[in-house]
Amino acid sequence: MRAVSIKHARTVAAALALVSLGACSSGEPASAAGTDSSAPAKAGDFPSMHVVQTVVMLADGQPQEQVEYQKALAVCQKSGLPTRALGADEVTKVGQRRVETWLSGGQEARHTEQWQQTLTSPCQFKLVHEDKLDISHADGSSWTLDMAEHKGQKQNNGAPTAPTPLDSSDGKLDDAARQGGFTTPGKDAVGGQSCQIWQSSSGDQACVWDGGRQWGFSADGRALAGSDGRPGSDDVVVLWTKPAKGTGWQLKTDEMSVGASTGDAPFKVPANVAVDTTQ
Repeated sequence: MRAVSIKHARTVAAALALVSLGACSSGEPASAAGTDSSAPAKAGDFPSMHVVQTVVMLADGQPQEQVEYQKALAVCQKSGLPTRALGADEVTKVGQRRVETWLSGGQEARHTEQWQQTLTSPCQFKLVHEDKLDISHADGSSWTLDMAEHKGQKQNNGAPTAPTPLDSSDGKLDDAARQGGFTTPGKDAVGGQSCQIWQSSSGDQACVWDGGRQWGFSADGRALAGSDGRPGSDDVVVLWTKPAKGTGWQLKTDEMSVGASTGDAPFKVPANVAVDTTQ
């Protein structure tokens, strides 16, 4: 599952996916200068980016899966059956998806973790942790890694195509969007990064980064309001989503920086992972 989508056409990877309220960042707002250029951007022109996001399904303003767990636990405790409850720190993770993404010089890495509760036997609750890492390099090499199982696969999809900068008309509310019931009620800022708010006819909102047009990142969010921040394409960065009436996907950006060095470590396959290169 992906959140804030930073997976872009120039890379081969995963929601987000991407890109909250109260977020912090060492980066300055990205400049939108030069967005009217028709020349395609080069991999080296892209700024380094680092984004950390959290996604959860809400029901009436509360994390849905955590509420369902508490109800199931209460039933077990009343039944008198031997019960193994989750620890307090485990309960806060139930139903969460955490996505951390790095971009630098045509490389991308996306680390996706999610936590679900399950039953090993009646009233014996267990927290299941899924841990995935996707890495792609500018030459087309990519790795899909299961960090929990310490194994993965490598493949080559060919060098990605550099995107074309978008002009200032991108992300504007046009007649088609209006007819679809969308509005753009204003702007917000997350970690120093500006975003355009898109609202659907049902009241769901998504705030889409509008500082990356020169690198091919669109500020058009009509497909995102009401979703968990995963666009149909990979050229949109979502900074937050808010479900109408507190029911639906909530995405928050916990950290976002643009322009600060990421270093090389995020783009290296961990030494404790066995990689199958036969494909």
